[in-house]
Amino acid sequence: MTHSAPARNAHLRPQADLIRQRNVHAPGARREAGFDRGAYDTLKWLVEGGPGPLTGEMVGLPIPAAVIVHELAAAEAVLSTTPSRCYGYAAAVLETLMWAEMATPEPPRAVTTQQPVRE
Repeated sequence: MTHSAPARNAHLRPQADLIRQRNVHAPGARREAGFDRGAYDTLKWLVEGGPGPLTGEMVGLPIPAAVIVHELAAAEAVLSTTPSRCYGYAAAVLETLMWAEMATPEPPRAVTTQQPVRE
């Protein structure tokens, strides 16, 4: 007889922290489909459940750790194979999930694409 192990829920930062970060990215998410949109969509997913930001995998709360692993893998796959115009969204998903799981200390922040000023 085989017993499957119960699904382990992801160990995430407190929901209040996730909501606060989601609100930080909301204005940028309304303007474009880049980094802020990816961070917002990922945080919304972590707070509310629903379709994953990249995989579209439907989940309820609490989100199982294995589903987050699928999203991380999807983000890494996009980053390794996609033209730079789609890079921001996937980078945000990856950074947001790493922060939410407490693997990185800093919340996700958009990287500016401006060139340094030369003197």
